[in-house]
Amino acid sequence: MHPTAEGKPIAAQTGSVVLLSQAGVLKGKKYAFAKQWPVVLKDSIYSDDGIVQDGGIITSGICPRIAQQTGLQGGTSELIPALIEELRKGVTP
Repeated sequence: MHPTAEGKPIAAQTGSVVLLSQAGVLKGKKYAFAKQWPVVLKDSIYSDDGIVQDGGIITSGICPRIAQQTGLQGGTSELIPALIEELRKGVTP
C-alpha cells in the first residue's frame, strides 16, 4: 500500500520526519532519525539514523545541515536514488 492517496512514495529527512509523524503518515512504520538527537515519534518505530524504507516511505536521519554541523555522513545521496526507484515502480511503460 502506498503512503499517499495518489500512490506516490514519500521521502523525508530529519525535521520532515517529525512532520510526517504528526500527520499520521508514520503510524506503525519504521523511520530514521539522528541518534544524537533522539526523538520518539508516537506510534512509529525508530530503526536507524541512516536510510530506512518502510513501503513507500523513505526516511533519512541525517540531512545536509546536520551532516555539516556534526561531520556525520548525510543521507541525501542514498535517499534520492531510493525515492527515484520507488517513483519508477509506479510508472508503466
